Amino acid sequence: MDLGNCGRRPTITQSRSAVVWRRHVAKLDVNTAYEFTPGQLHFYASDALTRLGDTMGARDAQDAALAAFGPDERLDSALVRLDRAVCMIHDGDIVGGCDYATTALLALPELFRPPIVLSRARAVATAVPARHRRLPGVRDLYDLLALTPAPLVALPEGDS
Repeated sequence: MDLGNCGRRPTITQSRSAVVWRRHVAKLDVNTAYEFTPGQLHFYASDALTRLGDTMGARDAQDAALAAFGPDERLDSALVRLDRAVCMIHDGDIVGGCDYATTALLALPELFRPPIVLSRARAVATAVPARHRRLPGVRDLYDLLALTPAPLVALPEGDS
């Protein structure tokens, strides 16, 4: 269900939550095994806002998530980048979104593309309207996904 780009300002409850969250984060130990880190918060916000179609809010969450992740974080940052690609496509930058997704996938070592990443990449590919699937950048993403161990994206009939 796409609710469109809501473009709403944060409510007082959201603002209060942000203050409480900042206070909590300030108390975090080095060991975050039992904590919900700022990166995780923004990661989940990115996913939720992307699914809701709130691309502006999602981009803010994506920026915050990518800034919060350390340089060794591959999985979550790749997923956030794939969310950004979906937002770009929803905002009309079809080729740019597909190029961004392709770059995000190629930045991962081939053996470090688990099913969750490939599933999210498929979501990027399926976000492309059928009439745009022959564009070069879009084809590059489809071709990359076709090179995975099992074909994960099928083009609609007549598009091959």
